[in-house]
Amino acid sequence: MLKMGKKRKVLKGFVLLCLIFSLPLGVYASALKKVNLTQEEKAFIDAHKTIRIGYDPNFIPYEFQDNDGDYKGICADYVGLLNKKLGINMQPVEVKTWEEVIRKAENKEIDVLPGIGVTESRKPYFVFTSPYIQFQRAIYTRNDYSGSVSVSDLLNTLLVYKRIALIMGLYRT
Repeated sequence: MLKMGKKRKVLKGFVLLCLIFSLPLGVYASALKKVNLTQEEKAFIDAHKTIRIGYDPNFIPYEFQDNDGDYKGICADYVGLLNKKLGINMQPVEVKTWEEVIRKAENKEIDVLPGIGVTESRKPYFVFTSPYIQFQRAIYTRNDYSGSVSVSDLLNTLLVYKRIALIMGLYRT
């Protein structure tokens, strides 16, 4: 049986391997044909028949829950590919909100978060690999708005008019 530090290192290596093999198919198609796992990675897979994944049910197009309640999106496609190529069983945990995902992951009820970004508040709870996908963020305004748009402008608008929309919990967690 692996010690906790070694188990964490093997898990990190396993997740990194998963992410490396989840890069765009056009570029790495030949690498995806054959996956050579180390003995430690094979032992990890053998010891973890099901790997529980958490996802944001509203992070379209990266990951989301469709009208039938199924896990969909770019990250879901990568997870499906990894399941097939590595012979593993990563299964989504049913959740309603991103806050619920974070809470379950912090309580070790979720093993992997394929669509999470690194923040200082998350570092004590999670082991991060190098990013395999970039999430684009943008600020949108009405097309008749002619003022400046920056984060400080938005904060000033919030303080004066209290009219701004943000996704709850997105930047806190």
